[in-house]
Amino acid sequence: MTNEGTEQTNGEEQKDIWTTIRQQYEQLRNVEEQQQQKSEQQPPAECSLIFCGSSNSGKSSLSSLFLSSFSSRHFSSSSSAVSSLSSSSTDQKTIALEFRFGQRIISEGNGKQLANVWELAGGGTMAPLVQVPLAMRNIHSTSLLLFVDLTRPELFQSVADSLLTVCRKRIERLKSGDEMAKLIGQIESQDKKAIRPLGIQLAIVCARYDEFQNANSEQKRQMYGLIRQFAHINGAAIITLSIRMDTLLTKARTFLSDLISGVPLQQFPKSLSTDPQHPLFVVPHGIDSFEDINPSLRSLGSFSEAMLNFLQSLNQTFAQQQQKAPDDEAENEAEEGEEMKQQLAEPTIDALVEERMKQLELFAREKRDRKEAEKRAADRRN
Repeated sequence: MTNEGTEQTNGEEQKDIWTTIRQQYEQLRNVEEQQQQKSEQQPPAECSLIFCGSSNSGKSSLSSLFLSSFSSRHFSSSSSAVSSLSSSSTDQKTIALEFRFGQRIISEGNGKQLANVWELAGGGTMAPLVQVPLAMRNIHSTSLLLFVDLTRPELFQSVADSLLTVCRKRIERLKSGDEMAKLIGQIESQDKKAIRPLGIQLAIVCARYDEFQNANSEQKRQMYGLIRQFAHINGAAIITLSIRMDTLLTKARTFLSDLISGVPLQQFPKSLSTDPQHPLFVVPHGIDSFEDINPSLRSLGSFSEAMLNFLQSLNQTFAQQQQKAPDDEAENEAEEGEEMKQQLAEPTIDALVEERMKQLELFAREKRDRKEAEKRAADRRN
């Protein structure tokens, strides 16, 4: 009996030891998971926001307002130096691609965050330039704000679709197939077969609402339906902006602050407002559906089919303007472009650019000659 009692006691002690080890392991794993979640939701040390889309839609005003909480600097494609951001910068017309950045303290330990803000002018005419800010080193901390002028529905395809197509091709080259497949797998929507995320956080900004609100009810209903369809297919959230309406401007600024906070867009507080008599908000993506937008869209079984359906509906509802101008208009634009070129001429910068181009050509030629010499030497050795 004594031996049996001893064996039973030893067994219980071993069981207690393994139970304790398992409990300690679970506690350690929970702590590690909590620390990981905390670090993931901390503001990244560096982030990028890309403002692109319709001209005169409030991109400069919103980006300036956003950067007002940062110690910021401004670099323009039409400027020869980096200068402090001033209030007058919001009145200057953006030319080509402009870059601004701001830095702020985000923690008691003097942790800092750098916000890079890129603004692309020209609507869809300069779409290829939107690739410049999209680089491997920052692709995971970049968000795209696509501005759509609610008062110019006839330009939607030439602006929004053109820009998003260029962005998508660039991002798909930077991200692996596994990453993109994972993003698609994370979609929580009954329409997931027809949805293809862009690969970075994307929001459509419905601009110039102060003017659009005076449109007739049918036009507003049609425009909202098309924007919701386009956003749903491309994995985008939707917000509305007017630089003349403080409430919408404040909401947009808060949205931008949340974008760089480290919290994924999919975890943002839900905001759904689709009544044509009110500003359009769909945050985050996924709380809208084809069922609510238009039940006939439920049969769409792929992204390509969904986009084709959208473009057909868009052109049937609002005849789209082509980007390519007629010959006579093209000639006028060429003349105006030459005049603008003369007005914006900066001899010092032009001379510097010419010098740099010569240096680049010389470097390329030397590199090519060196490779040819190395190849000849290798051939002689063989």
